Amino acid sequence: MADLRLVSEQSEEDIRKAEAEHALRQPVRELAANVLRVVRGAGDPARLSGQMCDCLDAFQRYRDTFGVWPASWTLGEILQFPSEFQETLEKFDHDSPELQRWAKNGKLDQLFAKDAIGKAALQIIAARLLGQKLQIAAGESQLSGAVRAFEEANERYRASLKVSISDRAGPAIKRQRKRATRKDKQPGRPS
Repeated sequence: MADLRLVSEQSEEDIRKAEAEHALRQPVRELAANVLRVVRGAGDPARLSGQMCDCLDAFQRYRDTFGVWPASWTLGEILQFPSEFQETLEKFDHDSPELQRWAKNGKLDQLFAKDAIGKAALQIIAARLLGQKLQIAAGESQLSGAVRAFEEANERYRASLKVSISDRAGPAIKRQRKRATRKDKQPGRPS
């Protein structure tokens, strides 16, 4: 009988690196999420020290595996603000009917503006924690622009829904009007 083996295109080192990055991802994201929630007034401050220790352990395991600390771009990717706009673009081909419709009706602009609102809010919060007045002002300006863009996109989207509903309802309304007109013209009915 033949000896069947699973062959991987990844080297052992690539696999170990991927495992080390995965082991780093969860504790770093959990800590970051809890810090954000604590800053917001929720979250669990009592868990912060344990989460920090978990992060340090994950960093040390990474260094023990590779002899270096995680690269800055690795940490940046782990903590990157998840963009709903970008995720939507990645789900579809750029010439797909869905994306074309969403670009036209304002749905994509809504997603982009929501991402910008989140990023501006994070900038304001970080700047307030450190008392950075110029950064606070810049974040507030970005937030105002993003909210305006969201409201404009929302109006376009609502208008497109009204047009869509009236387009679908149009034939039914015409049929109802014809029936009503025929009934009015029946003999013996007052006009």
